[in-house]
Amino acid sequence: MRPRCAGSRARPNIRPPQGWSIAGPDSRELLSRLTDVDVSSEGFRFRDLREMTVGGLATIAARLSFTGELGYELYCTEDGHDPLCQPPVRQSA
Repeated sequence: MRPRCAGSRARPNIRPPQGWSIAGPDSRELLSRLTDVDVSSEGFRFRDLREMTVGGLATIAARLSFTGELGYELYCTEDGHDPLCQPPVRQSA
């Protein structure tokens, strides 16, 4: 049981991470152009979670799929969310 302090309360001092996904048959190729980490099927297995730099920004990456396709979820700080979106958009063009 945690002790209580009269008149005080605890609040987290962090913001939740922001996230977005890359999915589809070419998602591994796209992600490999944005990071130096091995994202091959052997190097980054289904349900793996790791810290990696993507497009020059620190992220937490997960290899997941909710639709049955190859997919990744990338999480970063709130300040990094918009800049993180830019490299994949440029690379996929």
